Amino acid sequence: MSPTAIETALYRRLRDHLDSMPVAFPSSPSGIELQILRRFFSPEEAEIALCLSMLPEPAERIWRRYRRTGGDLSREEVAGRLNGLARKGAVNGSVGKVRGKTRRLYGKLPFAVGLYEFQVDRLTREFEEEAGRYMDEAFMHSFAAEKPRQMRTIPINETILPERNISRYDNIRTVIAESPGPFALQNCICRQGTELVGGECRTTSLKDTCLALGAAARGVLKEGRGRELTRDETLGFLQQAERKGLVLQAQNTRNPLFICCCCSCCCAILSRVKRLPDPGRILRSNYLVKADPTACTACGICIKRCPMEALEFEGTGRSRRIGVNEERCIGCGLCLGSCPSGALSMTTRGSRKEPPATLMIMYVRMLFGRFGLLKSSYLLLKAALGLQV
Repeated sequence: MSPTAIETALYRRLRDHLDSMPVAFPSSPSGIELQILRRFFSPEEAEIALCLSMLPEPAERIWRRYRRTGGDLSREEVAGRLNGLARKGAVNGSVGKVRGKTRRLYGKLPFAVGLYEFQVDRLTREFEEEAGRYMDEAFMHSFAAEKPRQMRTIPINETILPERNISRYDNIRTVIAESPGPFALQNCICRQGTELVGGECRTTSLKDTCLALGAAARGVLKEGRGRELTRDETLGFLQQAERKGLVLQAQNTRNPLFICCCCSCCCAILSRVKRLPDPGRILRSNYLVKADPTACTACGICIKRCPMEALEFEGTGRSRRIGVNEERCIGCGLCLGSCPSGALSMTTRGSRKEPPATLMIMYVRMLFGRFGLLKSSYLLLKAALGLQV
């Protein structure tokens, strides 16, 4: 093969290696994902990345695996390359304990939530255009098929929910109140991307709308990617997000590490889900909006407020009243706070879905959702034995 063909084959191997994770890294018709990989990994770095596993590991273990593939870089050189990849958000670089010692660990990183979001404050127009094309061609198809999904909608105002004994994970203020902290607020990668390609947010002028909690917040603060908030400031910010009409999209765990305050005009996920006929199938809370036509005054405020265009007038003239397209409703609750007549309420959407307890459990469930019982059990056994997965 020619040098170009050899290099292309290398990046295809890396794509397939990343596609073996709970979050897919699928191929696209145009191969734009290969261009994205070239942007973040030199051929030498791609060879090292092929030796990464889903679970973060020390550089020494990755180096030994790399040497078995015929790589000729020293242990120090491989560690240096891994540090560089972690700094530019191309691989997972974390701190953990191995045999009682605190070590720097490295692992594979999903495209999203992962590599894309890690480009906040250093995003380029070229990468934003590539990422948007990749999401349209391939990534969103796999995102829509996730079981369970990485993200979930949380109703933004717990006072509008139909039961006083709602689960704590459906009450964002309880989640914040019970979190050990710290809390950090950072810029929104999606709004940055919209501006880079010449667009403008139609919902808010706020730029920093992504909350990080706990370990994620510590990482954000250590790397200088955001500012710390107190618990009360975090709750105050959520009130501001509600007034601005932002949807809460949280990590799909009972104690989320991030909560994004999203708009449907800029958010890479919401803006694409909105194009579908049934957004409520993809991203939704445990609740659904219900309209009382006898109380509706047909003011139309809620129609403008709904981020998924799930509300529409039914009837004509004086009989015109609001109706709910349940397939489009994601249960964010934004419309209720704007209704002056109290014609809107929320009801439980069928059987309540409880999010996974932890991030690890979420990924394990996603693994089974993607690959089934046999392959997933095999991968988990390899991980338990300390082998590459």
